[in-house]
Amino acid sequence: MTIINAINIDMLSAISQKLLQKITELFDDNIELIEIKPNQYHDIYTFQYQAEIAKFKIYYNSNNKISKIIAINSTENTKFIAEKLSLLINQTLVLNDANSIETTQTKIEFNHENEEFLTEFHQLIQEILNNAEMHIQAVQRYEYNLRYTIQKQEEIAVFDIYFNAKHEITNFHKITTKSSSMTFATQVENIIKQGLGNE
Repeated sequence: MTIINAINIDMLSAISQKLLQKITELFDDNIELIEIKPNQYHDIYTFQYQAEIAKFKIYYNSNNKISKIIAINSTENTKFIAEKLSLLINQTLVLNDANSIETTQTKIEFNHENEEFLTEFHQLIQEILNNAEMHIQAVQRYEYNLRYTIQKQEEIAVFDIYFNAKHEITNFHKITTKSSSMTFATQVENIIKQGLGNE
């Protein structure tokens, strides 16, 4: 499957990246992926085959299991795309790639020069969120930030925590386009800042 350059894969959450990986494995190069729109518990995929466009909603639940696929628009010529996508139903998206952390682990380890600092920091974040009855759905590591996907019931907040070479937290950035609401994202941010003594 060909992915156009306009799709910024690095901006996708860990769960959306894993879903993309699964979908990429289904198709050969005669299918072009032209758009991904992440949403709460589903992503919208737009494909092009020859001159025709096919768009699908791909749903997953709080356990990261692909639950259903709905065609928004599809033709007889692109029906095979829906048939291949249906093979993903009931598959679980396991977040265990190089930049992601399975939060069910009791010990988190990073293969990074700041490994000890990041591990201790993550454990602190986890404790703060556990006290607030929130769940870390995924973490992605970049050079100078960690991207957290936080869940509480049906709400999701995604934000970046930045740090510098001196192991100091420098900034928090809410990613509102990936969060279910600004209110919940702000609530999570305030809880973490308070827990870290930044307020």
